[in-house]
Amino acid sequence: MCGRFVATTSPYDLANYFGAVLTPAADEVRPSYNVAPTQPVLTISQEEEERRVVPRRWGLIPSWSKDLSVGSKMINARAETVAEKPSFRSAFRRRRCLIPADGFYEWTTEPAQAKRQPWFIHDSINRPLVFAGLWEHWKDAHGTGPDIETCTIITVDAGPKMAVLHHRQPVFLAEDSWEIWLDHTNDNTDELQALLVADSGVEVDYFRVSTAVNSARSQGSSLIDPIGEPGALF
Repeated sequence: MCGRFVATTSPYDLANYFGAVLTPAADEVRPSYNVAPTQPVLTISQEEEERRVVPRRWGLIPSWSKDLSVGSKMINARAETVAEKPSFRSAFRRRRCLIPADGFYEWTTEPAQAKRQPWFIHDSINRPLVFAGLWEHWKDAHGTGPDIETCTIITVDAGPKMAVLHHRQPVFLAEDSWEIWLDHTNDNTDELQALLVADSGVEVDYFRVSTAVNSARSQGSSLIDPIGEPGALF
């Protein structure tokens, strides 16, 4: 799964990296070493011929939902059911996005350690990780609140390297699949599902980090300082 991640790249650098333009509110999203559910994140989506950097709240709220609270439970969508599950199927057909990250955290339980041990997972050559995402537009049916755009990260059964940390992992999209994923006119379910795999060609490394990250309130670059040997599980 993916329950916390790091996103410190500026919106301007993301726009350059993805060949996208900034939407007006994109530069209001602050860099974070500990992004938690319901917080704003930067996403990349396509409108006609143009890619855009768009801020969205993490935790998808289906358009038919009556309130915001459901979003905190929908930070991830399972690749195996995303095309059929009512909460996600409409977004899967028409509202797909990329969610860039500098890396993300996963936790293990280690012998003689009271707190769960966090690990930082990142691209092996330090490029942004690009998660397969979906987005949705939610409007308050009572007309008392603002319209909100939200997003979710798609997960899949973990590949061999990630499986030592957790049985699920985010779907990492390689650059040659971005155009297919972002094309909102593409409703070829088989082609889209074929991208939702653990082995996308994106290589990751990981290392232990401080248990300070266990608190969603913690921030700062020290959260991703390595502890111990990279990739050594116990």
